[in-house]
Amino acid sequence: MSSRSVERLTNRIYGTSPKLLARKYRALSAAVRLGMGDAQGWSDAAGDAFYDQAHFIREFSAFTGLTPARFLAQLAPLTRATMTQRRHLPGLPNLVRIA
Repeated sequence: MSSRSVERLTNRIYGTSPKLLARKYRALSAAVRLGMGDAQGWSDAAGDAFYDQAHFIREFSAFTGLTPARFLAQLAPLTRATMTQRRHLPGLPNLVRIA
């Protein structure tokens, strides 16, 4: 498939471009790492997916609606339980970072 065909298909199925989907899953992956306690700070949560702290905070805020600090401060027990249960469900695919 050509890159344009992939873009059209992604737009038809998901309603957005592949690039925006990659940004979204990269930010949500970082949110899960922060929420589950797998990351000690922003650099652990960001990994090598973000250029710097400002880039990380901007993308995180755009897709979660909160800064990383507010996300951690307001993380409800239900959210943490949902993230934990999702890890233990068989058959659900892991969300991987799209590069």
